[in-house]
Amino acid sequence: MKKILHKNNFNSFEIQIKGRVSKCAYNKEKTIIYISPEDNNDSPNSLIVAAHEASHALNYREGVTNNSLLKYLEKSYLSIFIGSVILIFVEFLLALLGVFQISIKLINFLTYLNFFLTPIYYFYYTRDEAKTEKRLIIELQNIWNENDFDVNLQDLKKINKKRLSKDIYLVSIVAVPILMLIPIGLQQGVIKILPILPISSSF
Repeated sequence: MKKILHKNNFNSFEIQIKGRVSKCAYNKEKTIIYISPEDNNDSPNSLIVAAHEASHALNYREGVTNNSLLKYLEKSYLSIFIGSVILIFVEFLLALLGVFQISIKLINFLTYLNFFLTPIYYFYYTRDEAKTEKRLIIELQNIWNENDFDVNLQDLKKINKKRLSKDIYLVSIVAVPILMLIPIGLQQGVIKILPILPISSSF
């Protein structure tokens, strides 16, 4: 990782071995790259992870991906998704108790906002991850010396291709429709259940 960053004149960074997931916290002043203890070894996968996070930092610096926009989309998407799910459950509980009920218009707004925002966020996220995976191979080729590593570069390319197709594209394709439809499915379920119960509801 250090070789990749130094070769690209990226010197303002710190590496910390902590956390459950390896990630790059990019900052123009000083970037912190977190490597999980699980990824802190000499395995081929760990080498890929290290090169991946280094490539994130380089891409963010060069504007290949707008890191600020990615963070904004992530926070907005998570807030709206979690908020819509919580409101649906709260509405259901309040209806059961026969007390104040949340406006269905508000729930509808958040539910359908989630429906449109989810694919936008995941499109940008997947694009960012794909560009990073492709760059890491280029960066590894630039610093590669067979004597420095116990693994063949071609093997790393195979691992990289698998990560790109399975861990990035496939996961996104499966996750996006599910996350788009969860709030809508919950809302429709509540709409069908409440009229059966001996209570009044704004649904």
